[in-house]
Amino acid sequence: MASVALKWLVAFGGKNRFYRANRELGRIFKTESILQYLSEPELRGPHPEARRQ
Repeated sequence: MASVALKWLVAFGGKNRFYRANRELGRIFKTESILQYLSEPELRGPHPEARRQ
């Protein structure tokens, strides 16, 4: 099912509303992840395994 959707999206590209909506949704998720990273100091700190060295 997913492979069919991907083939369909690739075939129609940026002209398709569904393609554009999914692209915008991906941008929203990316922005949300960046904002979460910036607002939570523990995510920005050194990785616990890096401190062992």
